[in-house]
Amino acid sequence: MKAWILLVLGPILLGCHGSEPADVRATGAHTTGVLPGTGVTDPPAFPLAGTHSNTSSPRQELADDLLILTMGSQRVTLGEIRRTFLASQLMRGRPLEEVARLTLPDDPYELMRWGEQVLARRRLLREGETLGLLPGREEILEIWRGNPSLGPMASRSSMEWPEELARQLGLEVEDLFDLVSAAQVYPRWLDRVTADIPPEDLRSHYFYLHRTVTIDVVEILNLPTSEEIEAFLARLPQPDWAERTYQDHIGLYTEPESADVRIVRIRLAPDASPEQVASAQDAIDQLRAEVETGADMVRLSREVSEDPARQRGGLMTGVVRPQFPAAFEIAPQGLSPVQRDEHGLYFFRVENRYPARPRPLDHLLEREMAAATLGSRVILPGPAALAEQVLSGLRAGQDPNRWSGERTILVRRLEEVRREPDGMIPSIGVSQELQAAIFALTPQEPVVDRPFLVNSSLFVVRLVTRNDQEESDFQADRARFEEEYRRMRRAVAWDDFWGRCREEEPIEVHWVPPERGEKAGRSSGPP
Repeated sequence: MKAWILLVLGPILLGCHGSEPADVRATGAHTTGVLPGTGVTDPPAFPLAGTHSNTSSPRQELADDLLILTMGSQRVTLGEIRRTFLASQLMRGRPLEEVARLTLPDDPYELMRWGEQVLARRRLLREGETLGLLPGREEILEIWRGNPSLGPMASRSSMEWPEELARQLGLEVEDLFDLVSAAQVYPRWLDRVTADIPPEDLRSHYFYLHRTVTIDVVEILNLPTSEEIEAFLARLPQPDWAERTYQDHIGLYTEPESADVRIVRIRLAPDASPEQVASAQDAIDQLRAEVETGADMVRLSREVSEDPARQRGGLMTGVVRPQFPAAFEIAPQGLSPVQRDEHGLYFFRVENRYPARPRPLDHLLEREMAAATLGSRVILPGPAALAEQVLSGLRAGQDPNRWSGERTILVRRLEEVRREPDGMIPSIGVSQELQAAIFALTPQEPVVDRPFLVNSSLFVVRLVTRNDQEESDFQADRARFEEEYRRMRRAVAWDDFWGRCREEEPIEVHWVPPERGEKAGRSSGPP
């Protein structure tokens, strides 16, 4: 029974979490199967070959030896993905007759995910073999007999019953046995790789978690004056500075995809009664029907709409995708369905849509680039003078919020800041120098000795509180913390390992269903 519990819970075998979704059917079901670290969650079924189980229409026939993925010398074919999918469904306890009717998912993205599971499982079994963790054949058969769904089948069959099942489903026996082996290897592998924790790792992580500071941060924007910008442009570091800077940071100077839309709105309070909602719905539906049959939408917007854009005939120009995503799902001159937001009911027409395009390199943009360059490289006189005022005030015990009304100053408190190895400070950026200064602050010397330039801003920091655990605290808490740290390492061990594998040997995609890939609008790359 213990082996069967591992079989069910082992994420290498099934990765299932939660109960079977209500819409799972033998026709192409949403099913689960995940290997830690693959990013695979709930891959559904994939009808690529043969006849779909719900219809009599044939689908495109594809050979089992069709190459889908490679990872170094490892190759994954369509047949291997199909067999892995069917075997995993059988091992979840689905009836044999139902599994026999299953087909693979017709989403190319999910096909890649199933393929990556095959690669990850192979790597796990290879690790198991190297470390001597693989179960024997008799142990695997015992686990099969412990399966509450498959056990009755086993009792009616001989010792060779897995061969019988494999033959009925067009599988190899090893397809079934590899799933069971992987489920056994995974917890053993975790035990092995987390067995020995270097004492220094344990100590470092303890103090990382338990030595924290709470600080007040005053940020002064390091903005140059117009005179400083013009002086910089008059004495450029290189003659082609502007063009080179523009090309090096072209992504920053690209205007996003945008659209012009015309909107008609009927306002509705969030707490409107059902009668009010019904009345507003009737009104907006009538207005949309009028536009659809040729009414002048500009006139309707001005005369009837309750949107602030009514004064412009309902026109909203330059909206971007995060602000108005629906405008990018409808063709130009297309009319949206009626929608509801916190302000009421509305519909809109897409007047124009513009692709993302680089801004022209003109004098205005040159000034912006010069301001960014100056702000990130040198502490400018104006911001430096402000920073000195803040430093003096904080040392005199003044409240940092007294500067929060300044146009170029931001004030905030950061709670429980930890010392990160890369020098990252939340909401500030990466600066080993500033981080060292922060953790050197004491109740006796609570303010940094100077402003620090990070990401075009000057930062002045004052200590509020610090939590200092000592070596004696660590030793007293060591046994409890070691167990906690071991659980944490187990949770990330496979993700870290598989991530390194993928960096060393990237996964290459060799085939996806072209029509489905275009329709889905997804990359053909692995998840």
